[in-house]
Amino acid sequence: MTEAPIDRLRSQFRGDGISFFPIDSGPAIRIVNDGGMVEVALHGAHVLRWIPAGGDDVLFMSERAIYRAGVPLRGGIPVCWPWFNDHPADNEVYSHGFARRQLWQVSAVEGTPRHSSVRLTLSGVPGDFPAWPHAFEVELSVILEDSLCVSLTARNTDRLPVTISAALHTYFGVSDVRRVSIEGLDGSRYVDDVDGGVTKTQQGPVVIDGEVDRVHVDTDASVVLTDPLAGRRIRIVREGSRSCVIWNPWAQKCAAMKDMAPAEYLRMVCIEATNALGDARTLAPGNAHTLSTTLTAIPL
Repeated sequence: MTEAPIDRLRSQFRGDGISFFPIDSGPAIRIVNDGGMVEVALHGAHVLRWIPAGGDDVLFMSERAIYRAGVPLRGGIPVCWPWFNDHPADNEVYSHGFARRQLWQVSAVEGTPRHSSVRLTLSGVPGDFPAWPHAFEVELSVILEDSLCVSLTARNTDRLPVTISAALHTYFGVSDVRRVSIEGLDGSRYVDDVDGGVTKTQQGPVVIDGEVDRVHVDTDASVVLTDPLAGRRIRIVREGSRSCVIWNPWAQKCAAMKDMAPAEYLRMVCIEATNALGDARTLAPGNAHTLSTTLTAIPL
């Protein structure tokens, strides 16, 4: 009898608190240690859940997320790569790249009571993926300690330089998005896509009282999401990133999404570590770039 893919993963990758389980779009891995629990799908190298020790779910996953091969998931931490938003040359190609639609491979796991990790990889050569005629290797690392660190490392294995944009498109679950505040971006400039791409300057904390779709530029500042109803703050530290996206679709756009329930916009906000707009990175052959976000839950 041929061994099933998830059985092969279970026999090949072992560690304390490490387990594999099936979802409709393929295998997923669960990591449990003293710092909490995290779940990661191989489909899209997608972080599905993170629960810090003694706390509640930090990430938002839509109740209507579509768990089907080749379809991006709504919620958690999607990987947008090798382009963020529209394709740089072809607006007819699907947005946010192909990485979140692929089944990644497990390359390593480690499980201990205080430090656990999983590394997932995706690679290709010219012709493997539509609209991306370049050779590449990309790795997602998820490390669970007292905090959660998610890192995306892209290496150019092509013969020519290549320019990439990317995002760790983190969806945070909130009690009521109208009651949260986002601090750390005061004084930063941002490109406001809701207002036709006009560049503005942030004054004070960011509050959400309507549709928000913006890229804060030229900033590597840490950000704090305060949710008084949930009794917690989430500290968000970005590395390899000088752009930060904040997004909430609000009522009208949310109602038009097949993979979100009509009122779910009230329970989420995206705060994303990105390489967007002028923060896109050009990699010479053999060079690599790492984009990361580290999340820490702090009780109020």
